[in-house]
Amino acid sequence: MLAVWGLVIPFQTIPATAADQQDPSAAHHQRNTSDVTGQAETPPPVLATEGAWAPEQLSSDDYRMRQRTTLQMWRHRDATRKWVREAVRDPDPEVSGRAQWILERWRRGILPETPAELSKRLQEVDPAEAMDLLLKAGRFEAAAVALDESSGTPAWDGLRDRAATSIENLYPLLVAMAVSGDRVPDLVDLIDRVAESPSMLVCRAEVMQVMGMPVSDDTLLPDRSQRWSGNQQTVNRIQVLDALGRRDDAIELAESALRSEQKNADRMGGTQIRPGITDEGASDGEYLKQLRELRYRCMALDGRWRELCEWLDEVDGSAMSAIGPPRSLSWTRHQSRRLVAAHRAGDLSRRQDAIDALTGTQWNTKDVAAGVDRNQAALIGQLRWGTLASCGEIDLAIEVLSETDPDGAANLARASSRYRDVFKAIGFADDTNEIAGDRSNHMARQLNQATGDWLERLASGTEDSTTDVNHVQLVIRSLLWCGRRDLAWQVCQELCRQTSIGRYPSRLLVCWSLQQAGELDWAVRFAHDSDDDQVSESTASVLASFFGDEGANGSMWGRISQVLALSHAGSSVRTRNRWTADLLRGRLPHSWDSAIDLDRFSHMLMTAPATNRRSRLTRSIAEPEIHSGYPLMFQRLGRQDLADLWQTELVRRGDRRAMFLLAERQQFSGDDQTAATIYRKIFEQILHQVQTTTTPSPSADDEALAVRILAAQWRLAKQGTDASASLHSDRTMQLLLCSPQPRHRRRVIDYLVTHGLDAEAKAAYQGLLALTALDPKHARDFSAAVHTYAEMIHETRPFDAAMILDQAVATLLDVPDRSEVTFVWYPTVVEGYRMQAAIEAGDEEAVDRSLAFISKLDPLAIDHVERLLPKAAEAGMDGLVTKTLDRITDLGHQHFANFPSDAMMLNNLAWVLAVNDSHLPLAQQWASRAVRLEPDSAIYRDTLAEILYRQNKNKQAAAIEQACLLDTPADHHLHQQVARFRK
Repeated sequence: MLAVWGLVIPFQTIPATAADQQDPSAAHHQRNTSDVTGQAETPPPVLATEGAWAPEQLSSDDYRMRQRTTLQMWRHRDATRKWVREAVRDPDPEVSGRAQWILERWRRGILPETPAELSKRLQEVDPAEAMDLLLKAGRFEAAAVALDESSGTPAWDGLRDRAATSIENLYPLLVAMAVSGDRVPDLVDLIDRVAESPSMLVCRAEVMQVMGMPVSDDTLLPDRSQRWSGNQQTVNRIQVLDALGRRDDAIELAESALRSEQKNADRMGGTQIRPGITDEGASDGEYLKQLRELRYRCMALDGRWRELCEWLDEVDGSAMSAIGPPRSLSWTRHQSRRLVAAHRAGDLSRRQDAIDALTGTQWNTKDVAAGVDRNQAALIGQLRWGTLASCGEIDLAIEVLSETDPDGAANLARASSRYRDVFKAIGFADDTNEIAGDRSNHMARQLNQATGDWLERLASGTEDSTTDVNHVQLVIRSLLWCGRRDLAWQVCQELCRQTSIGRYPSRLLVCWSLQQAGELDWAVRFAHDSDDDQVSESTASVLASFFGDEGANGSMWGRISQVLALSHAGSSVRTRNRWTADLLRGRLPHSWDSAIDLDRFSHMLMTAPATNRRSRLTRSIAEPEIHSGYPLMFQRLGRQDLADLWQTELVRRGDRRAMFLLAERQQFSGDDQTAATIYRKIFEQILHQVQTTTTPSPSADDEALAVRILAAQWRLAKQGTDASASLHSDRTMQLLLCSPQPRHRRRVIDYLVTHGLDAEAKAAYQGLLALTALDPKHARDFSAAVHTYAEMIHETRPFDAAMILDQAVATLLDVPDRSEVTFVWYPTVVEGYRMQAAIEAGDEEAVDRSLAFISKLDPLAIDHVERLLPKAAEAGMDGLVTKTLDRITDLGHQHFANFPSDAMMLNNLAWVLAVNDSHLPLAQQWASRAVRLEPDSAIYRDTLAEILYRQNKNKQAAAIEQACLLDTPADHHLHQQVARFRK
């Protein structure tokens, strides 16, 4: 709003003077010569030339002259921008008011070519919201105008950040609009104007490369960067250089900047605070931290571990040392990195020094260091135990973790197959030495006694630790892990006899614990009391979560339960829950007929009215909501006809995922035209929804679908004969893989991998890794991408896979709240890749070293033994193979002496012996015990069948596999096994 001569004049209308408003005819004339955008309906006069223009034209006595001059100045921004900015400061309120009106329209991106409806919406919102609207509409040039006209105002930084955020969130849609509307240069120009964060700067550089624009040292950063501080420019240059594959240059720049700062510090007598270091006025110390962090990450990514060892020692002794006092976060991180580097460099002396620093007497206190908050304390702990664990010092890591987090120590012990330590950590076992021949009875007695004592304390309310939900859950999971299902069942029963544990309902807590352990059948059993015919909504939500659903209402679990309650009202709720579980995992419920009962169930699922659990009322609606997972459920049940029926119904109701699957099916069958039409329709729906709502970005499902559609359209164009369409899609795909958001790139890659386009996926992974490698906020994305990429290349490039996955291990140490499993499993996989590379190179000593390190991490790890030992045998390393298998069998005997009912481990070790054709009678014994303990497990029976087959007991093997097929008729592997055994 603008005040002129005491009147409040909205910018939404062309301003008029008080004299005009006093003249009815003039006011009437104004209303009839302006449309909803404020544009005149009659052609305006030709704008005066620059030399002939004068501000007085905005205050002419002639109303039409004032009006038309205002509109002409707005329309001819390039020619009048300077005049408008001067006129805003004119002392004549008439002149300044009209100039302000023009400026405000430009700041909202309202230009002569702006559609009337969009112009109206832009006038109704503030400039930041207007920026979102402009981007959603694909008005990139107008967005650039809005930014330019806001430059130098207090709102500019916020508007730039808003534009950058919107570009990140809407990037796939923006690319599609830019390519289809031939406005890619406008989008590139806009990205150039707002790029300031590392991800946006990388995006800018990659987009420039796609467009054939030179990316040299001079153009590495946008022109705007000249207004940044020198330090900010340096930090950003390092990150962009590394992302563009110029890591040596990035390291050299970081080293040069560090040397320069060292000289400054020496000259000034140490690190000092100086104003203006960065835009935020950060200190020299902060800038040094950034440089050191970037140099460390670049060198680690390059595998320069020996250089890092020496450099970290230099930092430790530097006058500019910023590693902080002992036990501080910075000091602990430094010691962690010393161990990471020394371990990988094979420097045993430095390695031991770092271990001593992370476990020494300075840690013999429970008090945190001065200035360390709770979150920092947790990260300090993770840096200590995580680094120790990842470097093979598992026992020390468990000891460190036990000091502050016994439950975490138990998880780490479990991840590294140290089961006795699991129970020591939770207080269920002690260090009493059992008699060698009585191990099983001793451990069993300890667990029996400890479980009974714990339950008594729980019942009497004297066990404080049981109010900790995590501890209760861990007790249940630990007993299940080691095969003591009898004790786990007893614990669940006793807990459910109580109303609550702490502030949680006891049954809910039990179901949570069983969900984490994957025990669906048990969760169904304990979900409610036998005397109660209802399951609480929260407990039903836990049951639904077994299948990825969230909440009881609206989930597949909830809807199926409602339908079964209507169709089988006389059955118990426990029976119906068991049926629901069976249906969702593709099992036909007991006593059901595949034809009659499934037909009836499908019909009721589609037509029965929905029930609101909260109100216990039935809502009569024309079409109950349906879930997109129903087709897959019926497919798993062996009813493809019903799956197709549900897929058709989902398409009829406009379910976008179902429409996408239909398009893919049409594409697969060769009907490219229909597929293209469906893809286009879905994308337009998503775009329209984004453009007509106030949400800053599409929903996660719609965003993922939009990316998949763009990838599918690219694939469709590549398969067709239209060269123009192929070129159009190529450009879209190239730009899409420049997204500043890792998740966009990851979704493209997922599509490529799903459709067997591995070469394209590998190339795309390179860009994703470059984007995420140095940016701490993308550490999780980097690790996830590295893991998948390493899986893709390890068969042909095992050494490279090991090297790159090892980088993820080092990166994850600094990511808070990592699972204890992370720092055992990742290093194990890394060493497995190294072992594979050593086998291919015929380096038996290196294979032996890898086996020894894996044994330190997890003595009962089986993946490498199952997958790689047969290859080692083929390479002639028979002695090493025999030694390893003998060690595995010895460890198995020791483990089963303590935990004889651990069915999972019995099965796993039996399978390892089977695939290596070693100790087959023992393997059969272990597999048979696993099947006796869990006779319903098709996996365990499959292992036993394989062992029998390898001992030429083909008929027995085939009979076992045939029985497995009765439980899981759609399992392709079992069909293959039956055919193989019958040959």
